[in-house]
Amino acid sequence: MKIKSKLILIKTLLIISILITAYSIQRTYAKYYEKLGTTYDTNIKKWVINVNNKNVHEEETLTEVMNPVFIENENMNNNETLVPGREGYFPMLIDYSYVDLKFKYEVSIQQLNETILEDFEIYGFEVVDGENTTITTTDKEGNKIRDKITGIIDPTTEVNSNGEKKKEIRILFRWNDSEDSVMDNKADTQYVGEENTDENSDGLHKILKYKAVMTFEQYIDQVDSQN
Repeated sequence: MKIKSKLILIKTLLIISILITAYSIQRTYAKYYEKLGTTYDTNIKKWVINVNNKNVHEEETLTEVMNPVFIENENMNNNETLVPGREGYFPMLIDYSYVDLKFKYEVSIQQLNETILEDFEIYGFEVVDGENTTITTTDKEGNKIRDKITGIIDPTTEVNSNGEKKKEIRILFRWNDSEDSVMDNKADTQYVGEENTDENSDGLHKILKYKAVMTFEQYIDQVDSQN
């Protein structure tokens, strides 16, 4: 069992102000032809995606889009510090009201620290719809989710309980402190994050730098070929 006293020895602060969120966007437009008598019209389907009320097509890089939320724990100080065993999530609201295409999304969190915190991991995601929630921690092959989540959304059929083309997803993260963690107690205690150069820093905490990389692309259903 891990030693609780180490929670006092090391605290790594996940600073919202230094959040760097880079979106890698593949802007794939689908075209189709509709026959009207002897005239052909070419139409471009809608492809405008908003994440947390920001249009991801306006800029390639956005900041402070996915701010971490820490889950309260009675055995820990409930502040914005990341310590061994602490869990939280990155909220992500995808608004596809102006999307006509089935699309695939992929989200990963990449650490920017020179010394990587090996036990910091993305371990699943939670889909929230009003009071209903669904937590997923394995992929479709049954493997544990590690550091990346993917999904497919069909705007023609998927709406929330309010009839909106929106999906609220919480990307679950933690400093893994279980028996299958990579770092032992000594490594946990000795880990040091980056210096906090913010002018409002108290000088007591280190920081964990990261970026969230999100990719959207048109999804085309695979059709089995027949001989």
